[in-house]
Amino acid sequence: MKFLYILLSFGSLVNVLVALDEYSKQVITTTQQMSETKTTLPYLIQDFVHSGLFTIVELGLIFAVPDAEDNDVKDYIKQQDENSHIEDYVRSKKIYYQRVVQINILERTNIPAPQIDEDKFRDANLRALGDERRKITLEAIRLLILDVINGKNRNFRKFSDMCCLLGVFRSIKEPTSFIVNTKLNATGLCCLVDKNENVIKYYTVLGRIWEVTGFLNSTLLSDQIKPEAQPEVQPEIQPPTQ
Repeated sequence: MKFLYILLSFGSLVNVLVALDEYSKQVITTTQQMSETKTTLPYLIQDFVHSGLFTIVELGLIFAVPDAEDNDVKDYIKQQDENSHIEDYVRSKKIYYQRVVQINILERTNIPAPQIDEDKFRDANLRALGDERRKITLEAIRLLILDVINGKNRNFRKFSDMCCLLGVFRSIKEPTSFIVNTKLNATGLCCLVDKNENVIKYYTVLGRIWEVTGFLNSTLLSDQIKPEAQPEVQPEIQPPTQ
């Protein structure tokens, strides 16, 4: 599937998308569209991670922390775009990311972004909206990682790609300390740096992925992705259409 990123002109959004209410509206719209397309959401996450078009913070804003404070993300957005002089630049870019997701879901599923009743969400709280987003994306990324671990999905054979996916996973699970940087060090260790400057480390041995949890202690990734309560039926992931 062709990844659609340049379908929207960012500059065309700036004049109309500046208020918090508009951002909340786009977050609600995107979350509802994701909810209607849950079975293909793991592949959407895969596409965004593999595209190379987004930093780990931008991936976090899309899948994990749409409720992140502007001050916590502004440096990771401005550093890659020359249009930082635009008024309310950070908020406008955050809206832009939501619109890009909506168009990619439409391309993949033919399900458009829904029209929402704005009066119903007039008092919407971004933290609650973020919680709703994470409920959906956590299930999707668990399914994706399970397929990688079980060998069904071989699109993350490069540990650098897996490291980025783990960064998104950690941001969804720990939104108050979302990931701001990912890298492989000289020994091949996946190092995830959160916004509080803590470093989470993962490594792979014989096809199994472990998190370093202490001196000489490690935890299997497969144990971390187990849901708190196993549902009776796990949804099947629908393969992407060509």
